Formats: sequence, C-alpha cells, structure tokens
Amino acid sequence: MVSFIAPDQPPQKVSQDMSKPPIVVDVIAGIIQHWLDKNRALPECMPKGEYHAANWWLNLMEDPHPFLDTPEPVRSLKTGEITGWRTPYHDRVSYLMHRYLRLDEPYQAFISEYIGKGVPWRGEPVDLYADICREHGNMLKNRDQYICNSRKVLSDMGIRI
Repeated sequence: MVSFIAPDQPPQKVSQDMSKPPIVVDVIAGIIQHWLDKNRALPECMPKGEYHAANWWLNLMEDPHPFLDTPEPVRSLKTGEITGWRTPYHDRVSYLMHRYLRLDEPYQAFISEYIGKGVPWRGEPVDLYADICREHGNMLKNRDQYICNSRKVLSDMGIRI
C-alpha cells in the first residue's frame, strides 16, 4: 500500500493490515513526526510529542460525519481484495494539519483560539477566516436579527430560502 506522508515526499511503502482502515491518530502523528524530522518546531500552542499533538489536533477538529466520513475499502476489480481505503475524515484532518503547520505562529494561535470558541476552520485563508469569526460573533450577539438581515440580503441577491 502507498501511504501519503507529505506533499514534498515521494510515496513510501507501508506494511499495513489491509483488512482495517488506518487509524486517524497514527496518520496525524506521522505527519507531525515528518515535520519534526525536518528540524521544524511545533507551534507553541500545540502540545509536544507527536501523539499528544495529534490528539490535540483531532480534538480541535469537527467530529467526523457518521455516514459521509466512514472509511470504505477500495477493492481490486480483478481479485476483489482490499487494496486500500477511502478515508475522507483522515484526508480532511491531514490536509488541515499540513495547512496549519505552514502558517506563521500568530495565525496558528488565532485559528486554535477560534476553533476552541466554536468556529470551525476548513483551511480558509486567514483573512477570510477572520471575517468568518467576526460574522460568527455578530450572529451570536443578536441571532434572530442576524438571520432576518441575512434572509433580506439573500433575497436581494435572488436566492430564495
């Protein structure tokens, strides 16, 4: 099986029991270990140690959707054997981990803080995420008025809800 470790690394052969999907914390810990192997530091807001950091990251992320994010086996057309796994949740949190590690430290702290406040981050650029956070705060101040104003704006745009 080929395992994706990092975008700048060629695929590596990994011996894995194909009867089970990869464990998401192991995938994230592998990304973090690869980051550390290149003599890069983890952000200050992230716990030290790849498994502590991986668990911290997974606790920040949105929970996997019970149906859409379920790992599915990929089978050979010829033999029917499992040759890999389709893992949407693993892929999403891995992608976000790569994006997060490449940000400057103040941005990492900002994103961590607002994820903790209930504003999910899906890899948006920081300036767009700041706008989302601001709008989230505005909505929380007066939810009913915010929804009413939003419906009017959408209606003016020709979008019916």
